[in-house]
Amino acid sequence: MKNPELEIGDRVTLIHMSDESQMKPGTSGQVTGKSVVFGNTQYSVDWDTGSKLALLSDTDAWMKEEDWNRKLGSRKRVSEALDADTMRKHRDLLKDFQMNEIHRYMNHLKDSGIVNMFGSGPYLYMGSERISHQHFYDESTEDLDYVLEHADHIKDLMIQGALKDLERRGKEVSLENVQRTIKNKATEIVQFLFSVH
Repeated sequence: MKNPELEIGDRVTLIHMSDESQMKPGTSGQVTGKSVVFGNTQYSVDWDTGSKLALLSDTDAWMKEEDWNRKLGSRKRVSEALDADTMRKHRDLLKDFQMNEIHRYMNHLKDSGIVNMFGSGPYLYMGSERISHQHFYDESTEDLDYVLEHADHIKDLMIQGALKDLERRGKEVSLENVQRTIKNKATEIVQFLFSVH
């Protein structure tokens, strides 16, 4: 499970830390403190690298070390599970898009059962009106309600991420480029989330 609640003494493995390029995916450490700041949980961690940077529930991604070990069937680290090419390919994706919020949304989308997850990319940019129209006759569930409630926000995050991507690459910010980038990044996000689950 990604971003589980942690307790002091838990071992944690980093998937992504926002705006901290020196913190590599796969770094492990021990939780030494827990606090809530402005509604978000913050975990103090003694990382094996010697860093003391905290995990923030609204921007960072992690798993319990034991869950990764169970998933991998060995003591491999995350960085060994995801090859260097995969991590390099997704580094910019993690910088440009709010992956925690997108991941939470995608979990509700999966649990709603309204779409096969291999075809879920468009639900990142369809918006609530289009999703509601498409699934008008589907039975309302808590997960579907969550998807409809958050779809416009996720669409906005995809637009913001696409703009960051285009600006970082020095590409023209046109409607056509933004739309193309959103579709491409939606596919990449789905592939990335499959790779870390």
